[in-house]
Amino acid sequence: MHVAAAGSGRGAAGTPRHDGAGVVDAVGPDVDGLTAGDFVWVWNASGTAREYLILPRRNVVPLPPGVSFDVGASLGVPALTAHRALTAAAGEPTRLVPGALTGRVVLVAGAAGPAENATIQLASWAGAHVVVAVSSPAEAESARAAGADHVRLPPPPGGGVLPPAADRAGLPGSPDGAALPESAESAPFPEPPDIVADLAAAADMTPDQQDEAVASVTAAAAAHRLRVGAEAGLPITRFPLAQVAAAYETAERHPTGKVLIDI
Repeated sequence: MHVAAAGSGRGAAGTPRHDGAGVVDAVGPDVDGLTAGDFVWVWNASGTAREYLILPRRNVVPLPPGVSFDVGASLGVPALTAHRALTAAAGEPTRLVPGALTGRVVLVAGAAGPAENATIQLASWAGAHVVVAVSSPAEAESARAAGADHVRLPPPPGGGVLPPAADRAGLPGSPDGAALPESAESAPFPEPPDIVADLAAAADMTPDQQDEAVASVTAAAAAHRLRVGAEAGLPITRFPLAQVAAAYETAERHPTGKVLIDI
């Protein structure tokens, strides 16, 4: 496979060099479902910051028509971890499809990183009412761009509860004075969540769970419900392959958005 873009991240929610997208250069004997020239995304590749990869068929997934390499390179660890976080609880579906979480309230802590962003988008695609707890007006904007239905903010400095109308005039006392999304508020959500997305506990998956996640993530991407870029709440920072060390350093130091390496 010829790599076109590689994803770089941090920690369990974005292991460096494990994700990428590109073009199949050749296939081995008895390989079904792929041919030279196919656009693909890969997961658990153990080193995508290079021009070429040799991978097992299971880790190479056809990229749906119309889905960019940027999206493909941003799936992998973040999206698969997000899928597991949404399906790990007893009684929840093992595979997400549209409507699988209809009527469920999902709570996500944060919106700045790739895994949090993917969790919001996947939950929304599956029909959940998505509540996101954020720490700043900027993160509230990211949550809304990703598809959050309800954003929870900390109380303003000095205590008290932020009136919903205040978000249209800016938050008094906020460090940057930024305006908040129309639905942002600090009051508790009126219903307890059915699912609390625990990304830290979702990193380990069985092969069957991985296969379920790959299928769901690919379907969501095909429906353009897993997006990247500032308009999706996940701004992209790009580096060429020659600056791979700088890319990893940026991903470690700046947890907001997604770092991509162009090959």
